[in-house]
Amino acid sequence: MKKTAILCSLLLLSACIKAGGLDIWPERNVWVESFQTLPIIFYDQSMRPVKSELLTERSFPVNRVLSATVGYSVVDDKTYRKVYYAKEVVRANMDGGLVSGTYPVEYKKGQELSLFGEVVIDDTLYALISAGDKDFYALVDGQGNLYHRIGQVRHDRLALLNTSFVVYPTKFSFEPVTLSKTVQTTPVKGYDIKYGGLKAGYVSFIYYRYDAPSNDGLHDSGEFEVISFPAKQSLINIRGVKLKILEAKKESIDYMIIEK
Repeated sequence: MKKTAILCSLLLLSACIKAGGLDIWPERNVWVESFQTLPIIFYDQSMRPVKSELLTERSFPVNRVLSATVGYSVVDDKTYRKVYYAKEVVRANMDGGLVSGTYPVEYKKGQELSLFGEVVIDDTLYALISAGDKDFYALVDGQGNLYHRIGQVRHDRLALLNTSFVVYPTKFSFEPVTLSKTVQTTPVKGYDIKYGGLKAGYVSFIYYRYDAPSNDGLHDSGEFEVISFPAKQSLINIRGVKLKILEAKKESIDYMIIEK
């Protein structure tokens, strides 16, 4: 009899989730809840690159009189990368949402909402959108229609609330929308020759090379060097670019591009 009483006491103790505010077996909460909730596949909330292309800007007018001031390009041939980003959201077709006796979920016409993840209920895929409060989400199917219950994220799973909702107005729904943006990187290859000025009888140029190994196109990077020539020299060659200097001054230069 004594052994039976002790065994019953142990069973009662292990069945208690909390005692006086102390969590006796926190792992059991997660274990039990996993049978009452739905697994979530979470989405990346950032815009994702969908395609990219290379764009070349070339300033190489041959046999024309040109001018440049200190720090500005004499000749350049640069290639940029243009990256297109996109993100899928949904947009409310009118004012409306979900109504119940205790907890209304309201959306405004044209309101755009991010998709946080997805769950499957009865073989139907639903995307999660904000239900207004933190960690609470409404569910939208592939046709933009709302599910009649909402859920709360717990331990990275979705716990559906017992409350049943009604969609109001009945024609309220969401439509898919793609948000997009375009980013042009700094040059990823090519070069830029800038005028460096006239000093102590020498005319200088700054040669920027963008196809350096360290250049990822996302930050200002690459390599440069200062190249100087005697001011009296009229024909010069800068890394294969041939120039004819017509007049070099401290702050500016007149020149012609002969050939590359």
